Amino acid sequence: MKLIPHSIHTKKEFSPHEFTTWNIPQIIFINSQLPQEAQRQWRFLFSTLSDGESFSKMMGSILDKGATVMLIKEEGGHVFGAFADESWTVGPKFHGSAKCFTFHVHPRYAVYPTTGFNSNYQYLNVQQQTFPNGLGIGGKVDYFGIWLDSEFGKGFCSPSCTTFDSPQLSKEKEFKIHTLEVWGVGPEPEKEEGLRQGKSILDKNPEAQAILELMNKAPVSDGYRDKKKVYEEDYDDDD
Repeated sequence: MKLIPHSIHTKKEFSPHEFTTWNIPQIIFINSQLPQEAQRQWRFLFSTLSDGESFSKMMGSILDKGATVMLIKEEGGHVFGAFADESWTVGPKFHGSAKCFTFHVHPRYAVYPTTGFNSNYQYLNVQQQTFPNGLGIGGKVDYFGIWLDSEFGKGFCSPSCTTFDSPQLSKEKEFKIHTLEVWGVGPEPEKEEGLRQGKSILDKNPEAQAILELMNKAPVSDGYRDKKKVYEEDYDDDD
């Protein structure tokens, strides 16, 4: 079994090395930890290397895309991330399932599963005065296991995380993002009928659409989002 990069035709052809910081051993390690249904396909959604440093663009690229793997390389040198089992949605409450986990791939290889202590798996919210604005994974409000501020570029990792059996993932509690990328894993959720007719996936989420407009950030078009790569497992028929 091996992972082979497979490109979807786009207006501009990209080499995987142009927009990803993953290497093959890291992919194999994390892929082996995913639920079986999520292991066969990796779908490129967002990278600061190809899409720039924009929280709204990242949010528009990952909403309603099914399970995802997020990889963060911080300027301190640590490389870490998280698997989110459910589609990202905008709102002031946590969501997700106990299948989520966080991980390190540098300076060590480690996966940190859920503890069962709470269900604070995934959090994504913007334009709020009473709740944090950004993306959070694990922990609790203001003490997230991983926190990416909506003012893109800033992050925070708690020294310990009650949701996941993890230490502090970043070198320092507060960190600056060097590169960040998000991949959809497993099959993409089916779009509603209106979306099949060419509407943006954000059209079915008026709250998210309104938030993006308030931020004066144009949502990413479906045509732009189709600039993707897929990592698929190539299984030998004799296996």
